[in-house]
Amino acid sequence: MSFTQADYDVHLLPSRTVYVKIELLNSSNSVVDRLEGISLSGNVSVTSDSLIRRTANLTMVLSNSLLPSESNKIWITNKIRLFIGLEDYSNIIHYNNPI
Repeated sequence: MSFTQADYDVHLLPSRTVYVKIELLNSSNSVVDRLEGISLSGNVSVTSDSLIRRTANLTMVLSNSLLPSESNKIWITNKIRLFIGLEDYSNIIHYNNPI
């Protein structure tokens, strides 16, 4: 992954606004939907002491279409891809966070 000057600049801002984007993936890893603007809080942990090295906890506002169900968007056969976005003064730069 190569970094641009915009990547460096957004990390050096005195205050940052953080965004979360979640891509829902089907069993063939194709994106079936994107969720943005529903995360209230969360954290990402990275540890070398566990078999599962990266974990994320998110608190989200859920609608009926997001409640886990076989006919809804979120179900046990789907995977997620998490992106963390940082806002500079004009746009949001998203970074893939492999969990």
